[in-house]
Order: sequence, then C-alpha cells, then structure tokens
Amino acid sequence: MTRTKYGNRKTQADGIWFDSKAEARYYIFLKAQKQQGLIKDFILQPKFLLQEPFQKDGKTHKRINYVADFQVTHLDDSLEIIDVKGTVTKEFAIKEKLFNFRYRDLKLTIIDAKTLTERGKASDANRLKSRGNARTSKRKAK
Repeated sequence: MTRTKYGNRKTQADGIWFDSKAEARYYIFLKAQKQQGLIKDFILQPKFLLQEPFQKDGKTHKRINYVADFQVTHLDDSLEIIDVKGTVTKEFAIKEKLFNFRYRDLKLTIIDAKTLTERGKASDANRLKSRGNARTSKRKAK
C-alpha cells in the first residue's frame, strides 16, 4: 500500500482503488445501502466544474474542477455529493465555497474520515451523519 501526501493508505475494495481506508469503507457502506434499497444509486468520483477557463492579459487560466468521492441518488431522486476527508485543506475549503455558490441546489456532505476510521465500521456512517460528525453544506436555490 502506498501513502498519499496526507498519510492515508491507498486501499482496494471490489477491485477499485480508493485514496484512503475510510473512503473504501464508505464505498462498502453505500453499496450495502443500495443493496438494501435505501438509496437508488451512487457513482464514484463525480466531477464538477467550479470555474470556466479564461484569458486575461494574454495569460490563459485553466478551469477549476472539483472531484468529489461519491454522488448518491436518494429514493426521492435528490442528489447528495459526499466527500470523505481526514483533513480539510485550505484548497478544499475554497473549492467547497465555489461548489456551494455554483451548485446551490446540491447537498454537499463532508464525512470526517477520522471518526469513521475510529469506529471501524462502514455501517456506522449513517449514525455519524446524524450525530454531527459530518458537515453538510446546503443552500436552497433562489
């Protein structure tokens, strides 16, 4: 196993490589939720455009994308974007703000990887969210 720059160990589940054990555990949790009929579906690594590329003073600025860990489709067809984070970096904090501004109708939930890991069970993830160990960002569309 290799470590990422924040000390996470890349982990494999169902032949898929994840950036951390916590992310792999959350994948297993979502897979169980889907099998039990508690969610409709989920996808891995959804990509969101935060800022278009542009040119200024002859310099081209690249687009800014945000790649979340999961996108969950709930039974009522609502979408929830989920990111499992051990450390919320300054870069992520900015991307979170840009995401919330651009995608006001989507719910962004940040799962605390340390708490998920300490509990050691993916099945505890739902209780984590309800006990405030997940940070949720949601703004209503105007």
